[in-house]
This record gives sequence, C-alpha cells and structure tokens, in this order.
Amino acid sequence: MTQPEAVEADVHRWLATIRVESLCQWDVVVFLYRHQTILMSPDELARLMGYQTATMFGTLAILAAQELVEFSQRSSAAARLYRFAEPSEPARRDALGRLLALAEHRSGRLLLCKCLRRGDRSPREGLEAARRMLEDAKRVGAIAWLHSEKIRQTIREHAEQRERERNAQRGTGEQRPSPRPV
Repeated sequence: MTQPEAVEADVHRWLATIRVESLCQWDVVVFLYRHQTILMSPDELARLMGYQTATMFGTLAILAAQELVEFSQRSSAAARLYRFAEPSEPARRDALGRLLALAEHRSGRLLLCKCLRRGDRSPREGLEAARRMLEDAKRVGAIAWLHSEKIRQTIREHAEQRERERNAQRGTGEQRPSPRPV
C-alpha cells in the first residue's frame, strides 16, 4: 500500500498541531519515539545528535512543556531518564502518526527537513558538530589500531611458542610419526 503524497501545507499543519517548530525538536521526538526510553545526560544526547548542549536543554524543556517528552526530575548534570510521551489529544496523536509515517520514506524526510529548516544550527554549530565527529572517528581509529596491534602481537607470540615447541621436540629426539607411504 502506498501513501498518498503529502503536500507541504499538510506537513506544516501537522507540525503546527503537534507544536514542533524546529529540526532539533523533530530529531528528539523521532529519537525518543524509536527508543521509547533512554538514560543519558542532556550533554550526551546533544553530542549524539550533533547539537549544542544549550540547544538540547531548550529543546527538551519545550518538548516536556508540550507533553511529548517526560524526564526524571534530577537536576544534576548526571544522566536523566527520558521517555517518549504520546500525545493525549486525538488530533495531535493523529498528526504525529502521519508525520512519523511520512518520515519512514526518504522523500518524506526531505519534505520534513524542508519545512523545519530554519537555522536550527548556526554554521558554527554545524562546524563544531563536524569537528566532534572527526575527533570521535580519530579516537575510534586509534583504538582499532591498538586492538589490531595487540592481535598481531598475540599471533606472533603463538607462532614463537609453536616454534619453540617444535625445536624442543627436535632437541629431545621426540619426533612425530611420519606418514606411511601408501
């Protein structure tokens, strides 16, 4: 079954109904919808999603006020429990369902981005997110390189051990039986 094409006006109307005004808000709604419940700090969530911590704090507060997100009341910098909250009003629930269905397809995601793209990220935030991603990739690469070096060292040690065992067998006169000619 194919979905009828949503027009931009429909998407704007559905977004207004659920009161989502930015791409960051939409990203958090989709993330929590898919995961339902998460345990992490706002800073970790911001880093994971490529936003500034201050932007994420504001987004989470807005979504909580709109009753799309619930979170534990601990106010420390430590992790909080965040949970997706389905809207109680039928019109908001229906609009959210339509938007989530639309977001399952590339063309729908592009339309959503077009409707929500209003400078959620400044060029500086985008650059900082790219730098963080590059730093993370470098760390992962370094860890992978160290891991591969440890594996190579273990392989060398095993090969040396086998060689010593063979030499010891030769030195003591122990010999493996040679295969008999047929």
